[in-house]
Amino acid sequence: PVHRLDAPTGGLLVVAKTKRSEPALKLSFQKRECHKTYRALVYGKLEHDEGECSQALSGKPSLTRYRVLRRSRSISSTDGWVTTVELYPHTGRMHQLRKHMQMLGHPMWGDKRYGPKQKDADEWQSRLCLWAVAIRLPHPVFFPINGKEINCRMPDPEWLDKVVKHEEEIWQKVNTPESC
Repeated sequence: PVHRLDAPTGGLLVVAKTKRSEPALKLSFQKRECHKTYRALVYGKLEHDEGECSQALSGKPSLTRYRVLRRSRSISSTDGWVTTVELYPHTGRMHQLRKHMQMLGHPMWGDKRYGPKQKDADEWQSRLCLWAVAIRLPHPVFFPINGKEINCRMPDPEWLDKVVKHEEEIWQKVNTPESC
């Protein structure tokens, strides 16, 4: 691999196919020429459809932008909502996305380090809902010649939608007049 993902994060990871391309790929990451997109589920209802967090991390400038994809009902969140977001890190600090969302008051679902403490977390709450879904970077061989880029995208993990649907179903059951 020419870059890293936090241990509980899933998704795309760039691996050099040849020894010749490895240094160029690593340099692209160091020079911040790579553009990554993540999908996450966070606690609470984000008020704005788009936003950013530029809080420094470990004394270094850091920037994360977000875009709301979906707001869903949930009994597991104090305000009764969870939000599916797309995250765009512009810097690459350790745990940046997780820390920035927590600083915004919307920690990630299943985040044992920065999220709310879950005493009896069931299987739906035990997995960090953070997934690298897209990456765009300069092609290590052809970019200097013709500007060619590599664009990789993968579908959202199935379990992300299952978690949201599960939470919505429970919320509906608890909040229907028959259940009161």
